Amino acid sequence: MESSWTSSPVRIGGALALLACAAFAVRLFLVLRFSPFLNDVEPYFNLRVAEYIADHGYLAFLDWFDDRSWFPLGRHVASTSHAGAPVTAALATSVLRAIGFTVSVESVCIFLAPAFAAASIVAIYALASEVKGPRAGLFAAFFLALAPGYAARTIAGNFLGESVGVPTALAAMACWLRAARSGAIVTSIATGFFAAFTAFSWGGYTFLFNVLPLHVLALAAAGLADAAVHRAYTIAYITAAILVTQVPLVAARSPYAAEHLLSFAVFALAQARAIQARVAPGSTWLVAAAAPAVVLAVAMRATTAGGFAAWISTLTGGAIRSSLSEQQPTAWASFYLDLQLLMLLVPAGLYFCLRVPSKATIFAVVLGLASLYSASTAIRNMLQFTLAACVLAAVAMSRLLTTYFPSSDSARDQSRRKDKDRQPYQHEIAVTVLGVLSLFLALYAYHSVWAISQAYSAPTLFLHASQASGGSVTFDDFREAYEWLRTNTADDAKVLSWWDYGYHIARLANRTTVIDNNYVNTTHVARVGQIFASDEAHAYPMLLDLGVDYILVVFGGKVGYGSDDVNKFIWMLRAAASGPDGSHFKEEDYYSRLGEFQVGRHGAPALHASLLYKLCYQGFGTVFTEHGKPPGYDRVREEEIGSKQFPLDTVVEVYTSLHWLVRIYRVLPAHNRGLSRAY
Repeated sequence: MESSWTSSPVRIGGALALLACAAFAVRLFLVLRFSPFLNDVEPYFNLRVAEYIADHGYLAFLDWFDDRSWFPLGRHVASTSHAGAPVTAALATSVLRAIGFTVSVESVCIFLAPAFAAASIVAIYALASEVKGPRAGLFAAFFLALAPGYAARTIAGNFLGESVGVPTALAAMACWLRAARSGAIVTSIATGFFAAFTAFSWGGYTFLFNVLPLHVLALAAAGLADAAVHRAYTIAYITAAILVTQVPLVAARSPYAAEHLLSFAVFALAQARAIQARVAPGSTWLVAAAAPAVVLAVAMRATTAGGFAAWISTLTGGAIRSSLSEQQPTAWASFYLDLQLLMLLVPAGLYFCLRVPSKATIFAVVLGLASLYSASTAIRNMLQFTLAACVLAAVAMSRLLTTYFPSSDSARDQSRRKDKDRQPYQHEIAVTVLGVLSLFLALYAYHSVWAISQAYSAPTLFLHASQASGGSVTFDDFREAYEWLRTNTADDAKVLSWWDYGYHIARLANRTTVIDNNYVNTTHVARVGQIFASDEAHAYPMLLDLGVDYILVVFGGKVGYGSDDVNKFIWMLRAAASGPDGSHFKEEDYYSRLGEFQVGRHGAPALHASLLYKLCYQGFGTVFTEHGKPPGYDRVREEEIGSKQFPLDTVVEVYTSLHWLVRIYRVLPAHNRGLSRAY
């Protein structure tokens, strides 16, 4: 039984409204500290898509072939991206303009993530309420409003697919639990609708599409898979399967995608079990016969058309995907930074859910264990575990408060009042427990606000650092370089860079890119890696084949910026080796005799001769970077570069930013080779 406070809709609504406002407010540090702008890289691609939809409409978007990216191949945008967030932003812009607000698409995109984070508060309240009642729902809403692991993806300026995908995923889970409990058709259809919209918005939909069938299997193992579960899953699966055919990215691979095979297999087994219950009640022969057939069919389908192989490659990576920092295994420190108090409450929540198993509590356990495994494989999957941790921690907090502060009308409370004389310190213990829990919640709030403000509200489009004197310094080299490209190059100029900067160049510089952050074509990425890893003589023909006009590299050796292209060179080399004609790129050839990656005099000759080395260190040998160090001292690699004087015969330097963070070179046409001093 819940207390009278949590049974009042008005009070619950007021509490959720306050938590929604808090969730929105704590995500504004970045734009308040600097100015409203889109941060990171992917938001700029989503902005381009949102602007295109706002100007041309959704039907035109479905046919949009972007010839400004992946030159000379181009890219069909609708079938290679999740468009939920851009469509939502374009729709919100149209609505705001219709009611009299003069807003740009970019302004809506900047604040869309905090707005939908506020909506997530209501969605997770509904989910946790299905698991353990309104009290748990309020705790889950409180935890999620401040959780750093969720705020990291939804701060103002982070216009990502997760912005829209997370609220719809939570809504799908909440509807699923209600449908599994009652078998209602409406909530079953709502489950499929929200699941399909999650697939439209966010690549993390695959997690949702596998958690639901895992829950059905767990219910079957626990003997709780009744007719309501069968009806709910059947309707939800059919609804989602029909709707995802309208999602271009998912529809293109839906029948063959390995991430959809589990949901299909469970659907098939559920139908076999239902038929067997009607044909031969009490017998299991049909299910026993269907199970191996379904497993065999799934295995055959998976081993053709790249099924499991493609799925496993997404888990193990590959040179390109593995180069992403967010694809690295999660460190324990990240768990604490993103969860803090929740780490202590999750085990307790699992215990309380398993202690009294039900359809909803088993779902919470499945969600928690599956997301924990997912989070351990890659940092970016901490988002899923954060959602599960909020629910499990809320269950633990609700159960602890129920133990020490039972509702006045519960039978347990009446029994405890009768035994009060035998437990004279019951009230004192309860007050002490309440004080300790309140302290923990206050520390969680303090830690979360600090983490969001300091760790997750740092700009990436420009560098901002504090000085020992107490002041701050800003390096705005990236935006200055993109502006130089926009104003000093031809409209049809083709710019080659490593894929990290493709979305920025396409939107901020409005220039055609060779590769970008979508890595839709790994062969093309491998070719760019081969260009950077080759010496100038071998790289030049490949540059001409791709029609490259300019090369952009990022170099942090002067100011100490560690995320530069020199530190990414090993990943470029691995990508080069994975492509066609790349077998001769041996990683060990670019290491020193000690097996280390060194740019100094002990560095490998192959590294010193590579095009990337020359583009980054051109003219750097005479630059003093640190007091007491020789010229050409690299502050990131912490050594003096080994090769300081080298000619460039096929490219010419045309721009170097103030702090040397961005360097741009023009590729000379074949008849101008050797004129490296001419602009």
